Amino acid sequence: MKNVILLDISCTLVKTISQMEDINVEVAIIGEADDKNINIDTGKFKEFYLYRGYDKKLDFYFNLNNKKLDLTYEEIEKFRHLQLEVEHFFLRTIGDISFIQNKYYQALSYWLNIFKTKKIDYVISPTIYHGELEEMAISIAKSFNVKVLVIETFSEMNSYYFYGVLNWNTKKYISIEDCSDSLSRVNKNDVSFFPNKGDIYENSIINTSYSTVFHKILYELVGVIFTFSIIKILGRYNITFLGSKIPLRVYFSGYFHNKSLIRYYNKNSIKKRKNEKYLYYSLSFDPEAVTHVRSCVSSQLTLIKMLAESVPDDVFIYVKEHPAFTQLNTATFSYFLINNKNFRSKSYYDELLKMRNVKLININESSEDLVKNSLALCTITGSVIVETICKYKKPIIMFDSKLSPMGMIKDIFKVRSTNDCKQALKIICSDFVPTYSDFDSILKKYAFKAYSGSRDLMGKNDLRCLLEEIDKSPLDKSENNNIK
Repeated sequence: MKNVILLDISCTLVKTISQMEDINVEVAIIGEADDKNINIDTGKFKEFYLYRGYDKKLDFYFNLNNKKLDLTYEEIEKFRHLQLEVEHFFLRTIGDISFIQNKYYQALSYWLNIFKTKKIDYVISPTIYHGELEEMAISIAKSFNVKVLVIETFSEMNSYYFYGVLNWNTKKYISIEDCSDSLSRVNKNDVSFFPNKGDIYENSIINTSYSTVFHKILYELVGVIFTFSIIKILGRYNITFLGSKIPLRVYFSGYFHNKSLIRYYNKNSIKKRKNEKYLYYSLSFDPEAVTHVRSCVSSQLTLIKMLAESVPDDVFIYVKEHPAFTQLNTATFSYFLINNKNFRSKSYYDELLKMRNVKLININESSEDLVKNSLALCTITGSVIVETICKYKKPIIMFDSKLSPMGMIKDIFKVRSTNDCKQALKIICSDFVPTYSDFDSILKKYAFKAYSGSRDLMGKNDLRCLLEEIDKSPLDKSENNNIK
């Protein structure tokens, strides 16, 4: 019998694990308990909670107030890096740093007590690590020689998520070759090429407590901000995010800040110039789990500065803002209006414009054309890597190759230092042509797909197979990973 902690905000593994007789769940924290597609017996879990925003009685966030605080200063110092991750996450909603820190200490005390008093064999999470209070167990586990299995998405295409399986303690992706009971493999036919991102966002599934048919119609007609205003006038405004009620004025403030920001960006951006040699850097959305918590360097300004100081005089860096910043008044992205001031400002764009050979590119320019005519694609991670390899085979500079199985592809330039960046650009500007000959084999060995709305990520046999694979990796060899 194996004892596990399950962190499943997407509710894609809880059903499978609840049916496994050889698994004992000491702590389970999931996203929704009342979904009709999830048929589970929560009584099998020793401790059962929900992520914030679903039910206060079972809410992990609120239940922390009932837990005994038991911490030493040595423990606080040991996990200082984790505190930074949690504080970054809470910038999405709460600006009171003292309140955030208090919640962090409460959660740290709780998780340390769990690992001290219970024999835990695995922490399992089928989602990208964000740095939430609920997910602190992932980072703490290694200190107690507990193995962590994280099943994370690295791309989304054609209504499918592409997944890689990560041994969190070693940052090594696990082969799924021996797992074949229920996993569907990814192949080139699954790749969609540079779709209209705006259409994707508008058609995304709305998963909020206020998404009634009436509200959806209003969203389409007048946007989220004015829908909220109408609800307020009717006396029915009760909009929450991650368990916290958000005042309407906060949304309005974020809305006008974003409108001003887009105008400023458009004023200072240009169209692509014919016959100009350039590198293409597509900005990732901020805040975003991968770039703000998982990436070694979370500041994209720093990465672009590294490029700017390394390119030849006749090569420019085209930087294009993420299209989601024009979609913040939609149901899918409205919650970013709460905190967008913390992650984008006019000063952000001013800093880019000060950099040598850097140009802001009009947000309406085709991303596909920008990749097609570039010397190379530069990015932290993302679907654009898969798109670029499959269609144009352009050179790729990847600033954190540990964030995706794609980081194992030989012809991708993995930048881990300023010198790496300079050497990569020297080769690229010498007419380097990648083949990406191992792309198919990497997909086959390390990636699988699942429908974006699926509640059954994998079957019992495949999960057992992955746990057996993670058992083969000694905990004391974290420096040996398959991503160089």
